[in-house]
Amino acid sequence: MKVSIKLALVGLLVLATISNAASKKKGKKGMTKLTNCGKELPKENKDYLHQLIVTNADTNSICGGTWISKDIVVTAGHCVINSKGMKSNPGSITVVTDIRDSSKGLLGLSFANGKSRSVKDVALPKDFKKISDTYFSNDVAVIKLNPEFHLFGNGDKKDKMEGKYASLPEGKDVPTSANEVGYLTPATGLFAKSKSTKLFERAITMVDKAECAKDENMEDAKADVESGKTICGKENCSVEGLCERMTGGGLICKGDVLCGIQTLHNCDEDEEKLPQGYLNVAEYKAWIDEKVGEMNV
Repeated sequence: MKVSIKLALVGLLVLATISNAASKKKGKKGMTKLTNCGKELPKENKDYLHQLIVTNADTNSICGGTWISKDIVVTAGHCVINSKGMKSNPGSITVVTDIRDSSKGLLGLSFANGKSRSVKDVALPKDFKKISDTYFSNDVAVIKLNPEFHLFGNGDKKDKMEGKYASLPEGKDVPTSANEVGYLTPATGLFAKSKSTKLFERAITMVDKAECAKDENMEDAKADVESGKTICGKENCSVEGLCERMTGGGLICKGDVLCGIQTLHNCDEDEEKLPQGYLNVAEYKAWIDEKVGEMNV
């Protein structure tokens, strides 16, 4: 497998993230300030070590992801497809862990403080489907990592997050609340205000199907909301930077349970408290377990 040098990866990540991160209404650009409704986690913080970044060279995109076992990562399906909407070659995907204090340099994001892992296999549901520019149905993917190998030459350093994995739901009850955890997408450009991609968390209260369906920007997800494949939640108060976060990260329930995957960002210029769409992981647990079993054969 071709190994990219650090400079190539840095150059890649200066480009735009997946278009799914925007809704039909445009959000504020370059805003990544969090109010006390959400908090940036300092690099010393040991919570959510299972949250990581997934890069895709096919689309020059970056997403969030959740580590559920030593060599298995779960993310949004749209994060691992190419420009034709087909599953990317595993060699195009890189997973970066231990990102707690990344910064944006002249050429783009620098993940020098993180640890990069190459990918052996990627799985998408057979019924994964693009519904619109902002929504994909059955938007989940399972990534199998290669044995520990770090592109930056720090393979002698073990991942700090090893053993800190998230678990999958045991039942199908929809949570009443959870924490949305993920990375903010730094704005690009020499004079961009955003200089980092620090991890943040924000308390989310889940809302019922009826309330979720009222918002016009959730129209594309209506069928999946009705079937329970997509669940909806609202932040407890307005937070600047809502439109700037990456998709693919985790909606984490009590006990480090991955109960949702961030798939649909719903935001507007006023940063109102609008319903957000999350893939309901409980509905896909059997499929995830099946794919993990196949990958581990």
